[in-house]
Amino acid sequence: MLNQHEKSSSTMVIYLRLLGYIKPQITLVIFTIVLSFFISTLHFASLAIFKPIGDCLFAQDLSVSEQLLALGSIGEKIVYILGEDFVNDRYNVVYVSVCFMAIVIVLKNMLRFTHDYVSNYIANTTLISIVDDTFDKIIHANMVFFNKKSSAHAINLLHRQIAALSIGIRLIFGKVQREPLKILVSLAICFSISWSLSLFIFAMMPVVMFVVYYFGKKIREKLQENIQEDGVLLSIFQDIFHGVYTLKTFSMESFFHNKLQCKQRELLHKRMQLAKYDFSTGPVVEVLVSISGILVLLVSARMVLKKQMTPGDFFMFYAAVAVMVDPIRKLAGIHNKIVRCTTIGQKVFALQDEAVYHSEKNDGKYIFSFQDKIEFDKVSFAYKREIVLKRVSFEVTKGEKVGVFGYNGSGKSTMGKILLKFFVPRRGEVRVDGKSLQEYDTESLRQKISVVSQKSHLFHLSLWDNICCGKSKDEKAVQSIARSIAALDFILESGFDAVYGKDIEFSGGQEQLLTIVRGLTKASDIIILDEATASLDKENEKQTREYIKDYCKEKTLFIISHKESTLDYVDKIIVFNKGEVECWGTKDFVLQNSQVLRNLFQDNKKQNNV
Repeated sequence: MLNQHEKSSSTMVIYLRLLGYIKPQITLVIFTIVLSFFISTLHFASLAIFKPIGDCLFAQDLSVSEQLLALGSIGEKIVYILGEDFVNDRYNVVYVSVCFMAIVIVLKNMLRFTHDYVSNYIANTTLISIVDDTFDKIIHANMVFFNKKSSAHAINLLHRQIAALSIGIRLIFGKVQREPLKILVSLAICFSISWSLSLFIFAMMPVVMFVVYYFGKKIREKLQENIQEDGVLLSIFQDIFHGVYTLKTFSMESFFHNKLQCKQRELLHKRMQLAKYDFSTGPVVEVLVSISGILVLLVSARMVLKKQMTPGDFFMFYAAVAVMVDPIRKLAGIHNKIVRCTTIGQKVFALQDEAVYHSEKNDGKYIFSFQDKIEFDKVSFAYKREIVLKRVSFEVTKGEKVGVFGYNGSGKSTMGKILLKFFVPRRGEVRVDGKSLQEYDTESLRQKISVVSQKSHLFHLSLWDNICCGKSKDEKAVQSIARSIAALDFILESGFDAVYGKDIEFSGGQEQLLTIVRGLTKASDIIILDEATASLDKENEKQTREYIKDYCKEKTLFIISHKESTLDYVDKIIVFNKGEVECWGTKDFVLQNSQVLRNLFQDNKKQNNV
């Protein structure tokens, strides 16, 4: 995993990976580059116009026509087209220059709008691609990934923080293209007028770059801390909303309020540290550039007084220096935003890499098919360091109804999760029809296994989508199953189109029945019921179990339970005890030989009598 992290952490790697998402927009990217050159050309024109204005107003020793003719063939053409009398009228030159400047400004800003609009489109489409690709990688990761990663961290990153990526990309294809060209054009104008003064301005660039680099480094450090704290804050909100019943039952309102206030104070401190460096960059850079610009302008003004520089050159030089300050200041702020972009990019790509490392997509060479038997051969498994299964061995033939018994924490549910390939055994092997379970394609395997667990989870979707899971199902068949377990009436009362959590709420028993309907409507060969009827009353439980018994005649059924009544529906039993199989075999054999099973039933009877 260290290699995966290092792979995502290099700034150059982050840029290259971002470019991979931008590649489909390459035509628009080229278009923005072309627009940037046009904008820079117009920027040059808007500055160059200051020379004729300055010379017309202040250089009275030569006529305008003489000044134009001194420029060579271009000046001669201007005099020829406009006429000598017209150009010698200084008011005419000023009016023409001002009109030309107005046209240039309008054109430049029209191109700026187009440039910004296209850049924004590139940024947003790229962001959609990144989120879509990240989601695809995450959703196909195995359970090891989800057990390691905080959901609050991932949600915070992909929903809140990722906006910084869009801003950074928009700037890369927007102002990052335009502003450096403005600086280069302004410097070129300055060098064309006075290279000695321009060198002084140019000498300030390393100082400015050092300041920008220093603040950028600090921003990266503080931003990483902020992202971490934002994730913690979001996890508190998750705890509050997901556990609101427990929170209110145990009167924990004040506890969570205090916890939230404390975390917000910590986050405020970290945010203000980030803001300190972020908002310092622009002013510090502007002060440095402005001071150097003022010193240069004082020297250039002295040169004008000594006739070493024309008034027109002075005005053009002054305009170039003044215009240069703004893009340098902007680039300092842009650098900070791009630091945010690359920092978030590093986090997103690290998340992607870890998800790919734990991917279960296309992880098997065989399409799952169950024709003969399932074998657990000396299977051992541990969650981190806690051993859950120890050398578990048993086999189940197709069509058998298997009761899985044991105390809480004995490994019953873990056995089902391994069969679903949620987890890979540390030792031993699970085989289906003689082939290792790991050789089967995960998606095709899970299509053939239905699971109904004690914890019923319904999505914020319509009841139909909750039951059919996005698959096409026959409504009559769905209604038939729902009717058989007494679920159809309350479903039809709201309607299949009603959205769970928005239009309707159900009791725990009703939610359990909906998840049972969902499990039974799936076209599967294997059904795992993990305490699936625990939330039902006795009458509903008996009706549901009788229907399941009839429905699963041709299917392989695992019933994970601790209730003695389960014996009526199974013909084989597996008994777990502290992660080991204490006894397994036919129902009669296990009932005679399993002390753990007898103790379990006796304890249940004692609890029921209390």
